[in-house]
Amino acid sequence: MAFELSETSLGVTEGGMPESLQGARFVAGDWGTTAARFWLCDEEGNALDAREGAGVATLGGGQEACAAAFDRVTDGWPTVPAMLCGMIGGNIGWREAGYVGAPLPVSDLGRGAVRFEHAGRTVSILPGMRCVNPYGERDVMRGEETQIAGGCAIEGMRDGLFALPGTHNKWIRVEDGRLASFHTAISGELFAALSKNSVLVAPDSAPPHPGKAFDEGVRLSLRHGANNLLGLLFASRVRQVEKTLAREDGASFLSGLIVGADVAGALPQFSDDAPVNLICSDALAASYGRALELAGRASRALSGGDCARRGLALAFARVS
Repeated sequence: MAFELSETSLGVTEGGMPESLQGARFVAGDWGTTAARFWLCDEEGNALDAREGAGVATLGGGQEACAAAFDRVTDGWPTVPAMLCGMIGGNIGWREAGYVGAPLPVSDLGRGAVRFEHAGRTVSILPGMRCVNPYGERDVMRGEETQIAGGCAIEGMRDGLFALPGTHNKWIRVEDGRLASFHTAISGELFAALSKNSVLVAPDSAPPHPGKAFDEGVRLSLRHGANNLLGLLFASRVRQVEKTLAREDGASFLSGLIVGADVAGALPQFSDDAPVNLICSDALAASYGRALELAGRASRALSGGDCARRGLALAFARVS
């Protein structure tokens, strides 16, 4: 889809450029599997304009499709360099950017970026990260490292614990200004699969939300530990059959079980009691914030968009 700029609202110079875009220095793009967001930024990374686009998986595949989608979303913007992160650098993206190993200093974000020319501008795509996680297994992430680097810059942190709930939740430890280690929990994907394809949630259940049923699920998982999740899941079905859990609360109870198990499994991997920094949607921040509260851990929510844009600005400053 094409994007229209309003000359009336923005003001236009004699050369046809909206006045508000005159200070543009680069395009920042957080381009994921199912959605994408782009910002036209000044030298400091402040957003002069913002737009949304299609996720990589929805484009049909191929470099030409990615290039065409990028051209559509940046139509009317100045021809300045672009700094992109996320699945656009994966094997279904525009250019495959590979992975850099942990630990990675936040100041090194941008190392290993793939650079190429497109339509008169230099495009850089950041690599993802890989590590051996606390369970001794290889793990990867792509795009989250940029949000965490941005979060550290926004909050002025050199040490901290981050969680990025979603389809595949990432738990990341930052130590002495370095992204030190991380692991992935498929909490979101597990909930989606069980709520749609099992007897654990009734078809007429309300969407999951924090409340009594959610809290009961969280407390059950916290009490018995993450290793016992398989033995707890069927409680969602039994409670509905025995009418101690309303059918409409089935999804909330199941969500509480899974989120509680995620929290119960993650916190022992990190020794201190510092607040957990949540980078996610408001709804997920409310759910994970409540589960962490029940586990006796403080949390704070950070804007995913702000963190991504700030991280991309850090990377652009390093490679430009």
